[in-house]
Amino acid sequence: MKIFNENTNYSIDTGTLNIVLANQNCIIVASDSQRTTIENGTSRYSDDCKKLFLIGKQRALSIAGFSGINYPDLTDKISMQIPTLIEDSINSAGEHIDFYDWRGWEEMPPAEWNEEASNLYSASPYLWWTSIIGSLSLIADILGSYDDEKAKKFEIVGLHAGYKSNGQIKIERLSLRPFEAIGQCNRKQFYMSQSLEFIISQSFTYATSGKDYLSKLVLSNSINEYIEENLDSFPSIKNYLNHFSNSTLDNMLETEMRELSIELIQLTSNYTDGVGSNPIQVAVIKKNEVSSITKDTFLKTPSIIAAGLSGWVYTKDHPFDGCRGGNFVNCVIENNINPVPIDGNFFYGGEFTNVVFDYSGGEIFFGKNNKVINSTILTSEDNISLLNSITSPL
Repeated sequence: MKIFNENTNYSIDTGTLNIVLANQNCIIVASDSQRTTIENGTSRYSDDCKKLFLIGKQRALSIAGFSGINYPDLTDKISMQIPTLIEDSINSAGEHIDFYDWRGWEEMPPAEWNEEASNLYSASPYLWWTSIIGSLSLIADILGSYDDEKAKKFEIVGLHAGYKSNGQIKIERLSLRPFEAIGQCNRKQFYMSQSLEFIISQSFTYATSGKDYLSKLVLSNSINEYIEENLDSFPSIKNYLNHFSNSTLDNMLETEMRELSIELIQLTSNYTDGVGSNPIQVAVIKKNEVSSITKDTFLKTPSIIAAGLSGWVYTKDHPFDGCRGGNFVNCVIENNINPVPIDGNFFYGGEFTNVVFDYSGGEIFFGKNNKVINSTILTSEDNISLLNSITSPL
């Protein structure tokens, strides 16, 4: 049985459990749906976060770590951006995604590709993954404007699983992790480092991420006292342990593996906070068949995060007019001539002195960690009551 190196350090401690179970009969990829938010210092759990995505015809991706950002001053619209970013990135490739991913997934270009095509698609193994790096960096910048160490911990780990064209099982562990650096204006900024490791197997194998302590014990047949005491409540786990003892894991059927993934998540949910028991998202991958996934009813959060550099020190004559859909994170603005649009932009950890803002009736993302001195807002009479209903440090 081939599995990932368990000595690798992955700092996912905020919740979520992702599981991949695979043999030649099928591949099961499963995840819980729970995310954590913080209200008045108290953790609140919601089972409404999409963490599982189909990739092309015969692959699936589950994510852990960055999918449910929790900080008291950040709205749900920001905390739920990661699933939206990933889903939009996957969908943008459309029906050609298997072609685009071929070199990364098969570790070689198709025979009919010319040198130019091979070089183009070897630059990045999966564009749907690397294209979200700019937006993730901005979210890390926003988190870092509150707490550097907290920002550094919000790694995102993806388990990417499927069959290769030769029938081999392949599971990849993709990782994006923030790191701090000094930007062009000598101010703090976060960037994303990435890593990729994979296993290829012809026989039964598995992979986990998130709060996976109990799952690893079960899947390695190293059950502890807690698991032993609860075995009778989890018949599929007991069935797996019998297969393990009899060396028949390669014979496990789709129904057995699917129920096992569900019970591993339920077992963990009973044991710890941060992992939900319902609904559980499950994808089934079979050779020569289009993959299937459980139908979800999650409301998709509109994409509001735009990639862009943070940490700028702006000149007073910068043309802010009409600048919306951007970010002013960890920035400095003083004595500006052109009003800065306060709605439709992100303001966190900034320093504003003698600044004139403009408000046109849109949504405001203005963190309490901004420093504002002697500044004003221009707006029409129609927007005054709306503006007064919005709490801000101005």
